Amino acid sequence: MTEHLLDINHLEIAYFSGCGECNRCCDGSSFRFAPLFLGDMEEVYRRFPIVFVKIENRWRMVFILSDGNPCPYLKSGGCTIYAQRPHACRIYPFTPFRDSIYLDSSCPGVGLCGTPVTAGGRLSPAFDHPRLSQIGQKQAQTDRFIKAQKNMEKLGRIGEYTLYASADRSDDPHLRMHKKSLELLRMFSLRDQ
Repeated sequence: MTEHLLDINHLEIAYFSGCGECNRCCDGSSFRFAPLFLGDMEEVYRRFPIVFVKIENRWRMVFILSDGNPCPYLKSGGCTIYAQRPHACRIYPFTPFRDSIYLDSSCPGVGLCGTPVTAGGRLSPAFDHPRLSQIGQKQAQTDRFIKAQKNMEKLGRIGEYTLYASADRSDDPHLRMHKKSLELLRMFSLRDQ
């Protein structure tokens, strides 16, 4: 999941030329999940299943984008929810992960021409987005929520990752959003354990 992600703090030269007509990020060939912060759940849970996975021995909350097939909202080469697409889709090829901002180097728009990705050792202002600020604080809040989930239930697999749902019962609004989002698992093909 992380082999083509580059920490922007360690980038010397990289540019992004834009998407044009490309939809490779949605066609199911590159990634299956997007990391999720607690504050992002409201915009995601009605359209994508929110699950838990273990990545590098650490629980992460993610939403499912693909099971290897195109995103269910990609039709006739275009996004049917484009105006309401999640922030993770809006800011691609950037993603907050591991308390930093990463660039997906497999994106065809990333290369040696276009807008510089970094300026003065930081993300270029051209790519500034609220989701890419205060990552450490957002991740800590999300980690507290994940840690509070005491009972995880296996759902199945996508690729090499086993997906889990919280089996806890609580009136926590974030837990309710997680549970409601699981109704959308029907859009994806999960493999048995």
